[in-house]
Amino acid sequence: MKERGTPTFILSDDLTGAADAANYFRTTERRVRVSFATPKPWDFGVLYDTVQVFDAETRHLSAKNSFSRVFNACAQIGRAHADARVYKKVDSTLRGNIGAEIEAGLRGLSRTIAVLAPAFPGGGRTVKDGKLYVNGVPVNQTAFRNDPHHPIRSADVAEQVRATCDLPIEHLGLQTIRSGAAAIDRWLQSIGDAPVVIVCDAERDEDLMELTRVVADRPDCLPCGSAGLARSLASVWTQSEGVQGGGVHYPPRAFRQLYVIGSANRLAREQLEKLQQHVDVHHVELSSSRIVDDAAAVDEVADAIRKVIERDAERTVLTLSEERVATAADRTRLVDSLAGVAKAWVDCTKSSVNQTADQDIAIFATGGDTALACCEALGQTQIWTEGELLPGVPWSYVGEPNGGLTLVSKAGGFGDEHTLCRVAAMLSQTSTRQSGDEMKMKKTRIAVTMGDPAGIGPEITLMGLQDPSIASEVEAVVVGDTKRLEAAAAALKATGRLTEGQVNLRTISDISEAKYEQGTIDVLDLANVPSDLPWGQVSVEAGNAAFEYVKKSVELAVAKQVDAICTAPINKEAWKLANVPYPGHTEALAALSGSDKSAMMLVNHGLRVVHVTTHVSLKDAIAMATTERVFERIKLTVDSLEQFGVKNPRIAVAGLNPHAGEGGLFGQEDIEQIRPAIELAKQSGMDVSGPWPPDSIYSRAATGEFDAVIAMYHDQGHIAIKMLGFDTGINVTLGLPILRTSVDHGTAFDIAGKGIAREQSMVQSLQVAIDFLQGKASGDAQ
Repeated sequence: MKERGTPTFILSDDLTGAADAANYFRTTERRVRVSFATPKPWDFGVLYDTVQVFDAETRHLSAKNSFSRVFNACAQIGRAHADARVYKKVDSTLRGNIGAEIEAGLRGLSRTIAVLAPAFPGGGRTVKDGKLYVNGVPVNQTAFRNDPHHPIRSADVAEQVRATCDLPIEHLGLQTIRSGAAAIDRWLQSIGDAPVVIVCDAERDEDLMELTRVVADRPDCLPCGSAGLARSLASVWTQSEGVQGGGVHYPPRAFRQLYVIGSANRLAREQLEKLQQHVDVHHVELSSSRIVDDAAAVDEVADAIRKVIERDAERTVLTLSEERVATAADRTRLVDSLAGVAKAWVDCTKSSVNQTADQDIAIFATGGDTALACCEALGQTQIWTEGELLPGVPWSYVGEPNGGLTLVSKAGGFGDEHTLCRVAAMLSQTSTRQSGDEMKMKKTRIAVTMGDPAGIGPEITLMGLQDPSIASEVEAVVVGDTKRLEAAAAALKATGRLTEGQVNLRTISDISEAKYEQGTIDVLDLANVPSDLPWGQVSVEAGNAAFEYVKKSVELAVAKQVDAICTAPINKEAWKLANVPYPGHTEALAALSGSDKSAMMLVNHGLRVVHVTTHVSLKDAIAMATTERVFERIKLTVDSLEQFGVKNPRIAVAGLNPHAGEGGLFGQEDIEQIRPAIELAKQSGMDVSGPWPPDSIYSRAATGEFDAVIAMYHDQGHIAIKMLGFDTGINVTLGLPILRTSVDHGTAFDIAGKGIAREQSMVQSLQVAIDFLQGKASGDAQ
């Protein structure tokens, strides 16, 4: 165990990466300073009370210059504090001179083992068999393949490292990592004492934590990775020092917000488009071609400043036109121009809103070079990172540690299409001022069922409602049992997932009593769980209770007392034991809400799948895949996606047989039953194609070629969805008069009541409900 005076240092190659990793190290006793002052990156007069982060800005340097800058920074640490805790932050998509900088870190610190784990499961980055995947797709098959500065040509992590590093490289696989700390330690001892880079697999946060427990305080190790490993390290290091972790969850309210979209990544544009659908923004676009033209640049920037200042909008967006620029120098001019307009906005806004405190305004910047340029334009050389709004979206104070201009940053290719909407909601959620420009986002009222009380439902319900992006947008009432939720909270506190006082439960007997107060969860208590009900066991009592939660939530939704329902998992065997007259959620919801047509749509990382059949035998599924039923599912899917705001959705229909029947060689069903349904849909004006071979169509849809896939039977669709991430899939019931979303996993009896269940699927379920209802309210779903 390290002493409380052990200093902590972090090195990054760009500003968004620095803040992204740094926010996890913020504690009640330690501030986090990110410096981009190259000559003197560290202040050795400030040790324990400040975690020091150096943004070396090496992402766009040569490998030689990157090595030199990182080596010098690490050598300073090595001379002053050889036993210091040091973390080398790398890009989660392998951009930059990763190998050169890792080798420089080892040599500067006189250490021998670099443990490289670039996975960030919370951001969709996973590593398996030494290859990096982004939302289940090899990184070299994503938009990062066309990165203008560091195009990623291979998903092989070792290959990316080897491009700028001469050290030997070893691979530590999942089998060893999941065998536990002792197995990892034995493996490390077996590789010898020579300098080495170890590429580590990780698909889950638990994998990173297992690795961290072994390497965190080994004096010969330099941990290297993205925000995922940083989070695990921060947890282990703060616990070993006996301090309370966790930074400030929310930034101060932002009376004025500026969004500076400097990234060239297409996702950044999609996020902006979604923001414009949901809230009022003043959009100012600068012409890239004019900025790189010496004769026109000054006028172009001056015109943008004039447009920004004249409008004085609550939310202003700055973007660049999409013309390609020829050189890195041109790219620098573009970013500097955006920063110049941002400075003018800050100066004008601070003087016009009659405020004396900088925290009333905020800048959101995409791309590390954009965030850095904005800071430098304001004459600042440091930021103080306080926390994160969303995974991979940190927020900081610019300049001064105790308040000032708020900076929110993220990598351009990070997040999903709704990320900017969530950020906008969170930047405005604590504002006490009201005006004609106040936030247009209405909070969504959701009834959350607790699920089977013997499963993980109570735990993921509590954790999901603690997520900052959800808490800022939802008025939730949990339909369940207060005492069972209290037991779940105790389990979560025992594992450190919740802290004392973090969540308060308020029992109500009618939804009219709900107050929706921040920090408190209203529980519509049906008081139907025996106090001695064991965790992780099927029972009549649990089956009855779970069904009662569903019935009550449907009553609330049908009566329009809530906007939507979000359900935690049930156990079908328990329902059967309790004589519930429905095999599962989908059938029960249809009957209870009076709908004669319904279907489940599974969603995970952009892949949407609707099933023709679900909980029937394979033999029955073949017989039920009739032309009428397939057409009905296609039409229901098209109608529902259009409600979600997807215009002219592209639907792919999966075949039933191998290779979609191969022209009749492997069965006639695809020809006689499925193809006629597709032709009928086409005649009705729908964009539908197929039947496609089931073994390939899902990967095509996952990369954006189609908006949804029609699956013929349960496992055909579920396997594809769960391969993209077991904990992140969600279920939307189509065809109901009410909106219902759900997690796409079971009750997990093996871990129930242990305080370790992951809430990601619950968070996604809540977010999809929010996105649908806000889209509908703003008119984009009509």
